[in-house]
Amino acid sequence: MLRIALRDQHAILENAPVGIIFTLPGQFKSCNPRICEMLDYSYAELSRLRPVDIFASPEAYQALVAEAYPVLATGGLFEKGEHPFRRRDGSIMWARLRGRAVDPTAREAGTIWIAEDVTDVRQTLFEVKAIMQNATIGIMYTRNRIIQRYNPAFSTMFGYRDGEALGRSTRIVYPDDQSFEEFGVNAYPLLARGAPYRAETEFVRKDGSRIWGQLNGYLFSPEDPDLGAVWMFEDRTRERLDEIQLRNALMENRAILDNAVLGIAVVEDGVTLHCNSKMEELFGSRPGGMDGSPVRSLYPDEGAWRMARQDTARSFGAGQVHTAEYRMARRDGTLFWARLSGRLFDVAERSGRSVWLIDDV
Repeated sequence: MLRIALRDQHAILENAPVGIIFTLPGQFKSCNPRICEMLDYSYAELSRLRPVDIFASPEAYQALVAEAYPVLATGGLFEKGEHPFRRRDGSIMWARLRGRAVDPTAREAGTIWIAEDVTDVRQTLFEVKAIMQNATIGIMYTRNRIIQRYNPAFSTMFGYRDGEALGRSTRIVYPDDQSFEEFGVNAYPLLARGAPYRAETEFVRKDGSRIWGQLNGYLFSPEDPDLGAVWMFEDRTRERLDEIQLRNALMENRAILDNAVLGIAVVEDGVTLHCNSKMEELFGSRPGGMDGSPVRSLYPDEGAWRMARQDTARSFGAGQVHTAEYRMARRDGTLFWARLSGRLFDVAERSGRSVWLIDDV
């Protein structure tokens, strides 16, 4: 039975995913293959080293000894989240370290150390932190709709000091209870299916002022929602105001165009892109019926169309406004005389987009 127990223990040590090492004061006594792999030494090479040899400096070794042995001497478990060690090639390996004395009352009895390589994890966390700190969009991590972490851009956007919003409900960024509840109803079923949530909505700052923002969010794991979610906020207040002003300007311009006494059309490559209601009235078209239609259809025959095109090309080629009177054809086939005045949007483009004013004469 003793032989079996020893065999099992040996198998565990040989295959453990963490480094395990037994030290006596000032020397390595034994270790498992994983610690050799982590430090890039063979078992024989590591056995000939002193513990101080795998530290960045003798001072770093003495500092860890001074920190660890008061804990070990009381029979406690010494733990350090991360500590740098020096590999064979001189590069640094960061490890999570745990140690316990074999006999707390006798330092010479030795210490068992367990080391877990966290170099890659540490680098990843460093990169994530750098992204969080320098991102221009607000980033918030939540669990059960409670704020767990956020970046400086979020602080700036919502007016909370570093750490001030931690532990608080995400309700604080919504204008009222209704919008908060509606967000939950709309977002979380979508997230639970593994899809990201995207929306533009109104948020509220700490001081009560409103902002308009774009929100993107996703769960870390749809299979385990308790792991939490990441939310990204982009302040689009200025862009929204610009869009509203532009939309209002377009509506005003459209109202002016629709009430103009002249027909107005935008033409490109022989096609009417847009026109106002007066233009539709002149040609007997239904609302929207002329958009996308060929300009050729406004002329009674091919000859009249070709002549108008040639006249227009000469005027535009000379960088001039083209003004002329032509017989035009309504949708019902009746003819009328119209005065046309057209100019290019960009004079440098001799055959580019143009705008036309048309009056029934």
